[in-house]
Amino acid sequence: MTTRVSTLSRRKVLEGALKGSVLLALPVLQLACGKKELVCSDTAGLTQDEIKMRKTLEYEDSSADPAKNCANCQLYKAASADQCGACTLLKGTIHPKGFCKSWAAKTT
Repeated sequence: MTTRVSTLSRRKVLEGALKGSVLLALPVLQLACGKKELVCSDTAGLTQDEIKMRKTLEYEDSSADPAKNCANCQLYKAASADQCGACTLLKGTIHPKGFCKSWAAKTT
């Protein structure tokens, strides 16, 4: 029976530790450098009636049906890219991928 002798050098240990720390830090770095998610549900500055209207029409920042979202609604007023838009019916910021019960297909 032969015994195997491990030749683990300090260099190999340090190299492995460095690779491991880079792999652990990668997801954190990707989040820090990535695009921030657009949030348009802030109701600061709105009256209680305006907030109530948003709740009554069940406004959400994301649509369950990708074919029906604020960006393709007749009532939506787009802003510049990666910015919240507006609505002719609801006050406050409106997400382009949002939805409410008053959605109406955009006509050209």
